[in-house]
Amino acid sequence: MKKRGFSLIELLAVIIILGVLMLIAVPSVTNYINNSRKEVYVNTGKELIKGASHLVTKGKIDIDDTNTTYYIPYTCIDMDKDEAKSPYGDLEEAYVVVTVNEDGNYDYYFYSRDTEGIGIYPITEEAALSAECIRTGIDNLSTNIGIGRRKNVKVYNNDCSAIEMEKKATKRNPEVDEYGNIVSNDKHAQFIQGISLNSKLKRLANGDSASSSTDDLLIKEIVRSETEPSEENKQSRNKVSTSNSEVPIYMWFDDTDGTMYWWTEADYPMLYEESSFTFYRFRALKYLDLSEFDSSNVVRMTYMIASNDELEYVDLDGFDTSNCTQMDYMFYGDVKLRNLDLSEFDTSKVYTMMYMFWYCKNMTELDLTSFDTSNAINLSSLISGMDKLTSVKFGKKFDTSNVKNFSFFMANCPLLTDFDISKIDLTSATDIMSIFYNLDAIEYLDLSHLNTSNITSFFNFVAECDNLKRINLTGIDTSSATSLTQMFSRCRSLEEVDVSGFDTSNVTSFNCMFYECESLKTLDLSSFDTSNARAFEAMFRGATNLKTIYVSNKFVINEGANCGNIFLYCRNLVGGAGTVWKSSMANGPTYARVDDPENDKPGLFTLKTV
Repeated sequence: MKKRGFSLIELLAVIIILGVLMLIAVPSVTNYINNSRKEVYVNTGKELIKGASHLVTKGKIDIDDTNTTYYIPYTCIDMDKDEAKSPYGDLEEAYVVVTVNEDGNYDYYFYSRDTEGIGIYPITEEAALSAECIRTGIDNLSTNIGIGRRKNVKVYNNDCSAIEMEKKATKRNPEVDEYGNIVSNDKHAQFIQGISLNSKLKRLANGDSASSSTDDLLIKEIVRSETEPSEENKQSRNKVSTSNSEVPIYMWFDDTDGTMYWWTEADYPMLYEESSFTFYRFRALKYLDLSEFDSSNVVRMTYMIASNDELEYVDLDGFDTSNCTQMDYMFYGDVKLRNLDLSEFDTSKVYTMMYMFWYCKNMTELDLTSFDTSNAINLSSLISGMDKLTSVKFGKKFDTSNVKNFSFFMANCPLLTDFDISKIDLTSATDIMSIFYNLDAIEYLDLSHLNTSNITSFFNFVAECDNLKRINLTGIDTSSATSLTQMFSRCRSLEEVDVSGFDTSNVTSFNCMFYECESLKTLDLSSFDTSNARAFEAMFRGATNLKTIYVSNKFVINEGANCGNIFLYCRNLVGGAGTVWKSSMANGPTYARVDDPENDKPGLFTLKTV
């Protein structure tokens, strides 16, 4: 019997199935290979960083100048070229870049460029490589690597035996002749006003209907072009320079890779004096290089680099803030921004930094040691909404004695533990609402140095600090206070709080003062004078372990005062003469008095003679 062959339909079916399998398999294999290459590259970087660290710590390479960037080639670190791999080809060059800070601590970065011309921006051991780190056309290490402003560059030779030295020629550090005269043929060019530049950028990428108030979802990078634009890109719609510029500045968009290019004959074009909103709401922007802009004349930077959801890195090398007076919302909402080199920020003229870093929730450390706040009057929400922040560093010039608005100054940072609270001076403050709000990781706060004599409201003063157990309030002056509303609200772990020195003679509201302070067992309010108070709502509500509240005869409830839920859920509370809390005692003023059942006046307070 003959065996029947495949029919045409069956053959086609087999071919289709094989094609589908290939479509599934090929991308998976490709992704696996790419991921493996990237993993090899990351391991290369880590090994080189480890080798460079060994050379430095053993004194084989001298790195001691805080004003210099050091480049150590992989050949010096004794790594074979065949072992140094890029995700896309063999490495043409690879360096470990080292800097030293004023404390003598070293920072290490890894930079490379492969035979395909692909450059990869610095990574550290902590920051794993991602596809967003990769860029093309990187030729000049000293200007493209984002490691802060340093005047000198030192490059070690391959055998580590000698040092090749070069000096970065920038507007801030120009070339000079033998007589000390500046050698520069730079021409004047200035960008248009910030909000107008913002609109131009969005229109070039999205069409003429775009404006500064719309979201851009196309621009991924804004970089300087190494080549002059075509005639097509020199039209009026591409021109972004002021009318008084000696030479024009042009911008154009490459929709193949999402890059917005700019070009001018000037070495360092100037940003406009009013540069607020310049790079605002570019939702796809991942990388921003400001190192080649002259920002020395900028006065206002409000919302300058804000609401950029994908922004991971800003190169601030050479960024001059010496004339800036306003930095409100400057990095507001840059949720993926991990770190900022602010070491050269001159903030001596800045008077308001409201919401400057608000909701930079991926940032783990904030170094403000360069900040001079002697002229600042508004620091509202300066360090706020930063979910991963663990450390804030203040410097010698962080002087807050003139600051009036501290509301939410250090709030909603649930992991923050490392900061110098002595740098906070409330001498001139008038608004401290929620100043230490939602600092969940803090277990102890020493606020004894604070001058609060002028403070009228302590609303949410130290509130929702879930792990706070103790607090030193020795020097706190409440003599001017009219409101202590929610002062310690929801500090659920607070075991003791000494308010015996509080002067409450002017206070009108005690609403929710100890709301849900679940760990408190005793409260001494014997210094409290409530003769002017009209609001006690939920004052002790949810203090489930509170057993004793000491008061004096000055703790009185005036007729008509609001005492709703004042003792709600205070299940362990007992009055001085033995009156035990019941659910029926939760509301109203009836039991907010010294316990005196013998005279038919049961209460939940215990009398303490002052």
